[in-house]
Amino acid sequence: MSERVRLDYVCALTGMRLRQAQQMAKRGKIPSAAQFGRLWTFDKGIVDRWKRDKENGTWQTTSTVVEKHGGAGFSPPGANYGEAYERHLKLKPRSDSASGKRI
Repeated sequence: MSERVRLDYVCALTGMRLRQAQQMAKRGKIPSAAQFGRLWTFDKGIVDRWKRDKENGTWQTTSTVVEKHGGAGFSPPGANYGEAYERHLKLKPRSDSASGKRI
């Protein structure tokens, strides 16, 4: 028989507030949720796997966006912020030294 954990474990694991976790459990968004009166319990192994899957799904989603815009090897012109800043300064109009006006 697998270990059952209470709602406070799910909150600590996910960072959710108690009420938010209760609502998600009630809507069936957290797997293995079982309510006994006012007490919610969860299968620890399933909840741990669910959290890992959520983390992997988030990582895959964000890495897909990165890949879509050039992949891991993509870097914008200028390898760092310093180079980008220098490039930006070169694009700004310079003032005319004689009149003090911008060109």
